[in-house]
Amino acid sequence: MFRDDIGAPHGIKGYEEQVNSVGMHHGHNHFPSEITWNTYNSATLRRGFKVFQRACQGCHGAMHQKYDLMVDKGFKQRELMDKMIFLPKIHPAHQKYRGDFFQEWDFRQRVIHDRMWPPYMTVHQAKNANMGVWPPDLSKVLSHSPGLINYSYNLLTGYHYNPPFGLDVPEGRYFNPYYDHMIIAMPP
Repeated sequence: MFRDDIGAPHGIKGYEEQVNSVGMHHGHNHFPSEITWNTYNSATLRRGFKVFQRACQGCHGAMHQKYDLMVDKGFKQRELMDKMIFLPKIHPAHQKYRGDFFQEWDFRQRVIHDRMWPPYMTVHQAKNANMGVWPPDLSKVLSHSPGLINYSYNLLTGYHYNPPFGLDVPEGRYFNPYYDHMIIAMPP
């Protein structure tokens, strides 16, 4: 997917604009959540959960959010519970306060009142699985990143650019002008 027609106000500029404003997003997409009081319609929420479940949750988590946040906004409770069997299993080591779950000793299926834990239990385990890079938590990324709600779209569709002259991209890393340092470990 190319986004040349929706980048900067007059089309995608050259690298000088991208490099001078590192991480800033010039394009603005009007998502349905911005139309009415910053709320999500059910179709947008369902599609976002599907993308998160299939593409993101293999590495990332959103541990400051719970799955039951989506009940009655995009899913019925039973429907969401049926979808949770496809999520990765959870281990007691994910729990921040293990005393609340003192009977758990092994992997278990996620339930609707769980937090959206990443698949890794420690930072070291995450780094070992991802070439030395820790996948960040996604629970507040859309409110704390440049571009706000557009950040994830710009990041996921910005891989087709070539790096500017003089910028060396190490092996196993990728160039993405919308990432903070423009060199990202996440593959396209």
